[in-house]
Amino acid sequence: MTGILVQICASTIMSIGSMLTGSCFAWPSHALYVLQSEKSPTGSPISDFEANLIGSTVMLGNFLSTLFSACLSDRIGKKKTCILCALGLVISWAIITAARSIHFIIMGRTILGLVTGIQAVINFPFVAEISQDSYRGTLSSILLIAFMFGVLFAYLIGWFCSYDVVNYINLSLSVLFVVLSCCLKETPAFLTANRREKEALKSLQFYRGASKATPKILEEMTKLRQQTESEDKAFVAEKASDTGPENELLNHTKVSKSGREMSAWKMLCSSKSAQRALFIVSLHILLHVLCGTIVMTIYASQLFEIAAPNLSKELCAVILSTTFFMSSVLSLAICDLVGRRILMLSSTILSAIFLALLASLLRWCWAPEWTIPAVVLGYSCVFQIGASSVPFLQISECFAHKLKNLASTIVNSIFRLANFIVIALFPLAVEHLGLDGLFFVFSFVCILLTVSSYFLMRETRGRSVEEIQKMFDNGLLYRKE
Repeated sequence: MTGILVQICASTIMSIGSMLTGSCFAWPSHALYVLQSEKSPTGSPISDFEANLIGSTVMLGNFLSTLFSACLSDRIGKKKTCILCALGLVISWAIITAARSIHFIIMGRTILGLVTGIQAVINFPFVAEISQDSYRGTLSSILLIAFMFGVLFAYLIGWFCSYDVVNYINLSLSVLFVVLSCCLKETPAFLTANRREKEALKSLQFYRGASKATPKILEEMTKLRQQTESEDKAFVAEKASDTGPENELLNHTKVSKSGREMSAWKMLCSSKSAQRALFIVSLHILLHVLCGTIVMTIYASQLFEIAAPNLSKELCAVILSTTFFMSSVLSLAICDLVGRRILMLSSTILSAIFLALLASLLRWCWAPEWTIPAVVLGYSCVFQIGASSVPFLQISECFAHKLKNLASTIVNSIFRLANFIVIALFPLAVEHLGLDGLFFVFSFVCILLTVSSYFLMRETRGRSVEEIQKMFDNGLLYRKE
């Protein structure tokens, strides 16, 4: 039980980065009101172009940082990368808090984009590598909950607090993140991959809440070492030692190094199972974006105004973000109770129904106006429970240790690029299709995601990486085990 509590605490510490990422994305919703007013800390109201820069620099920084985050994490480890990200958050919020020029605010937002992009890549692999297989989904869901809580938290403090107080709160949380990140230990998988097995064993003991190496921990350590050796094609298998089990792990014979250690890219190019897993997860992330969550978030306040024109935009934003947050909590509660496939299929089918209902309501007005926000909240709930969370969970579940960072980088780059394209093309799509026609398109994409999940997606709940990789060895299409 102690080990589970340690894993929960470590996942919660990592989730502070996710929370600050959510807060970072929602910050312009209230800050721009101040910056474009006569009370702007810059001395005069900023222009619309400068306001767009404040919002877009974070997304640009996210995209750029994901390109090198895997290399950074593989070189210095996930713990040190996390600490660097936390320090980056402190620097960025310090710049924004003290800024009296729009150029410094944009600089701070750019740094925020860079560090939150790196944080997004390492979060899920870190939690997956410290977690027991039976709790991996639940602990990973904490990160998704934290992101949605960060969005809700940003809306709430922006509603009730001043511009400066909001910045000081984010700065204080960033400092707390630095302090708590230093309390973490590096993941056992990273240490084992770098032949630091004494440290790896201590790290595994720490995350399993054990004061000494128990037979169960030694068995898990053996699996980690075997996995590392099977990943690296240039290293030969070691012979078993006649010494005790712990000495066998810590003082094993040296591995032959006649070849070069295989890079993550070469491993990906040589592994059919990894390529299939990457294709499926990337496809589902892309379809996830094309299901219209971002558009729904952008237009939610306008859809709420149809039914309740007296509601403020701040209240509409809080209602929507509360729905996302509560749905994430529900996803946490059930993700390890039901299979990933069941959760994904039921979520996408219901999402397609809600989107089709919303499109028909906007086009034909066949029901009372209050049904429009009700359908919006219904879609937000069912989509967040499965379709929005499961693809991110599978990033950390479907790949071996040496491929986790690279796969996370590729998938997150696709995610951010797709978001940028959807937002950029959205006004043109509304002009030609109308908002109702666009929601019909999103409904059709949800159906495509359902079909793809049924034929391609593997069930990863409670299974080790080796078992999951064997399922992908059988081909691209899903086969019931």
